[in-house]
Amino acid sequence: MKKLLMSVLALAVVISLCSCEDKNTPEPQPKTTIEMAESSVITTVFGGSYSVAYTVSNPVEGATLNLVSNNNWVNDFTVTPSEIQFNVDPNTEGFEREAMVTVSYSANEATATIRVSQQGGSLYPFTIEVTEITEAEVYFNVTPSDKEMTYVAVTVTEEFAGTMTEDEMFESLLEHYQIYADAEGMSIGQYLEYYGQLHQGDLQGMYYNRLTPQTNYYIVVVGMSTDCERLSDIITKTFTTTEVPMTDATLDVSATCSGSTATITVDPSDNETRYYVECVRKAAVDASEVGLYGTVQQLIDMYIMYGEMGGQSLEEVLAAMLKSGRQSIQKSVDPSTEYVAFAVAVNKNGYLCSEIFEYIFTSN
Repeated sequence: MKKLLMSVLALAVVISLCSCEDKNTPEPQPKTTIEMAESSVITTVFGGSYSVAYTVSNPVEGATLNLVSNNNWVNDFTVTPSEIQFNVDPNTEGFEREAMVTVSYSANEATATIRVSQQGGSLYPFTIEVTEITEAEVYFNVTPSDKEMTYVAVTVTEEFAGTMTEDEMFESLLEHYQIYADAEGMSIGQYLEYYGQLHQGDLQGMYYNRLTPQTNYYIVVVGMSTDCERLSDIITKTFTTTEVPMTDATLDVSATCSGSTATITVDPSDNETRYYVECVRKAAVDASEVGLYGTVQQLIDMYIMYGEMGGQSLEEVLAAMLKSGRQSIQKSVDPSTEYVAFAVAVNKNGYLCSEIFEYIFTSN
């Protein structure tokens, strides 16, 4: 009986000890982990703002994420409930570089890393190389640092754009494209794509014509999306168009009158020379503020403008307007009026390229 009592007491002590241990031992907590949507980020040479999505499994109340970069060109960290946001400085070193961002959890030893790789190269978004300049044309190449970025390239006079800020120049560019897009019933993006003016990658042999001789110009290149978002700084390259090369050819002009008709004859020294021939009242020439030379150039410019608006090419307009070889034209004249018959050589760009050869006469 005594042995049985001792056994029962011993069992009670064991049960009591076990019950105490169960009450004091905490339940094991689930492990906290940090998972990044991306383990590496590749940035351009220009840097900028970037973000990486993350999740924390089994978070601890009040715990926070801590971020440390081993290179200070990755900086300005912001943590939201779903993203890690940071800034990457422009790469001034010229070669590719890499940084590691360590993400740690304040409540335990959970960690993750983000590898940031930044491209090297030129900080300029575009390199512009002018290859040829004439009195009316410029030929150039554009090499973008970012081969995927879309961009536009235009020419504007220094007189027009020389005092503009970059923002003002971009707004002026949009206004220019808006006019042409509206005329076609398109958005600016549609217009640029349809007419091949939204470029991507290296641009070789780009050219603009109908420029004014002896004038300072800018080539303007800027990254632009189809939604008209500005994607880069504006890069400009200055150039000056040349003088118009003058021909040595001469044009012998004569005139005869018969009643109300004058016959103007031109005999060139070089039958390959293309020229413009006309007859105008001398009083109108004397009253002109720009003289006969300026008046004729303005007239040819007007013919070209209206011809191109009607769908003709520059070559077609000039072919219809100019003569070559010995030619005679007839003009109606008023009686007893002083006239100037003249001829002047015109080059392929529509610019006068000789002196004006005149013949003054009075109608019958």
